[in-house]
Amino acid sequence: MGRAEERLEESETERQTLVTGLQAANADLERTQRDVRRLRSREDQLRQEAMHKATERLCKELLPVLDNLQLALRHAGASPEKVVSGVEMVAHQFTQALQTVGLERVRASTGTPFDPMHHEAMQIDESEDHAPNTVIRELRAGFAFQGRLLRASRVIVASAHPPATASPTEDDRLVQSPNSGTPESDQLGLEPLGSKPDGLATQAPDLDPSEPSGPAPTVPIDPSDLTSSVPSVASNPETDV
Repeated sequence: MGRAEERLEESETERQTLVTGLQAANADLERTQRDVRRLRSREDQLRQEAMHKATERLCKELLPVLDNLQLALRHAGASPEKVVSGVEMVAHQFTQALQTVGLERVRASTGTPFDPMHHEAMQIDESEDHAPNTVIRELRAGFAFQGRLLRASRVIVASAHPPATASPTEDDRLVQSPNSGTPESDQLGLEPLGSKPDGLATQAPDLDPSEPSGPAPTVPIDPSDLTSSVPSVASNPETDV
């Protein structure tokens, strides 16, 4: 009995130790959760203050732009040159005000390589004055805020030039037609060199042994006379000799 009581007391002591440790752990957990909630609340407060400061800074930068715009409206009845000059000044100040808060314009000038990450192709035109896949003209400006794209630039892009096809030479046309592989003389209805025209004798006529042998005289032939001369040669070969 004494040994069992000792073991029971030891178990009770271990249980008390575990309960105390569990209570301390729960207290630490609750304290950590309270700290996290306070940090989150402080973070939200700092974020709101940063947004308010940024908005206040932007408003201060835009106030001169508003003043100049109202001044241009008051002088709207002046000469058109002054009105245009005033509007250009307002646009310049407005751009500078946006740049001070981190706004940047996307580069899309003429000749800039087309970038699908920052450009939006609205039209593709063939152009001999611009390199392929480059910007011909910007239709609407694009902007990025602190390196992050807000909107892409709408541009007209030059298309790739079609490959130039080499024209066949005179020798190539005489040897073979590029369409069907048939010699061009066949396509034009011409006889191949060395062929005998219809109506000509296939055998040489008998020559008179009494006549002197020698080279036959050659006479220039007019191609227009071939049709009329060929039948007479075939019907009476002795006239040629």
